[in-house]
Amino acid sequence: MGSDRARPEAVAHLRDDPVLGRFQRPFRRLIEPADRDLGGSFDRFGLAASRATVTARVLFRVAGDTGEPVGSWSLELTPGRHRVTPATVDRPDLEVLVGERTWRQLAEGKLSPKMAFATGDMRVRGSIRLAAQLAELVHAE
Repeated sequence: MGSDRARPEAVAHLRDDPVLGRFQRPFRRLIEPADRDLGGSFDRFGLAASRATVTARVLFRVAGDTGEPVGSWSLELTPGRHRVTPATVDRPDLEVLVGERTWRQLAEGKLSPKMAFATGDMRVRGSIRLAAQLAELVHAE
């Protein structure tokens, strides 16, 4: 989705942002490096995010290296519950567009969401506050 090189000016700008600063830490491990199925990583994301006291719909769209769709996963959250399906959802509260390689790095805990966003390798549409809340839950111990 973008280059592998960080854009230092973008990273520096995001460092002190009060909302985006919450994306600084990498996620806990959601996938093993040898795991080919991405679906389990979204389910583990949903399990951690289900501790939120919100009702929300999140759509993850994953693309390959040349931009071809790899898959879409929808996460439906209610307080204490989650459901992940390998499909799209209409009118999500949050949409995450990410390349497969970047998602794997995020899900392996090797890349912070802030870095993925700052380098253009991940984009989000919708509620940035919801994204920040969920990111906090997914990398909380």
